[in-house]
Amino acid sequence: VHAALRAEVPPDGAVLLIGAGTVGVLTLLALKQLTRAGRITVVAKHERQRRWAGAFGATEVVGPGEALSSVRRATRALRLKPEIGPAFLLGGVDVAIDCVGSRASLDLALRATRAGGRIVLAGIPVQGPDLTPLWFRELELVGAYTGGVETLPGGGRRHAFDIAMELAAANPLDGIVGTTYPLGRWREALDHALAAGRLGTLKVAFDLRAEGS
Repeated sequence: VHAALRAEVPPDGAVLLIGAGTVGVLTLLALKQLTRAGRITVVAKHERQRRWAGAFGATEVVGPGEALSSVRRATRALRLKPEIGPAFLLGGVDVAIDCVGSRASLDLALRATRAGGRIVLAGIPVQGPDLTPLWFRELELVGAYTGGVETLPGGGRRHAFDIAMELAAANPLDGIVGTTYPLGRWREALDHALAAGRLGTLKVAFDLRAEGS
């Protein structure tokens, strides 16, 4: 919820959502229901993530290697390749939301967002990319961590957790939690979480009601 509202997507604006794990899929849900975003391109690495992104209303779901070309076609941008450094777009999306936090994901956001656009960093940053595009394209880079009292696009203010609870109650989210563990099996749970994408799981959780916890 907080990341979707921090994005400040303009009406019918083009959005690139990088990452389709739990954070990415729920950010997509919030974008669809709380903003007036137009085309939303989701970058998903694994097949199960692609299915969830499609089910939650992504306009297009692509792999990491296809993302820049997809944005170029959708926004009718030009692809420029400098003598030094990777290609970037002249044009691009209005907003990119990075739900991964890797060097590669933020680098993609920087190269795919139009001049003067906004990038929201919702994933935990690990290592920074080349920030040259941030400088010469005058991009806005904002963080999104947890949530508080939010200003809604149509006016009014509400707490992010109240909004999130309403969205959770109104949408089929049960399948997002793929596996639960009792606390006594925490090592297995952590191993599973570290390999969740490869194993086709979006979210691993502890169930305190389970025996042996």
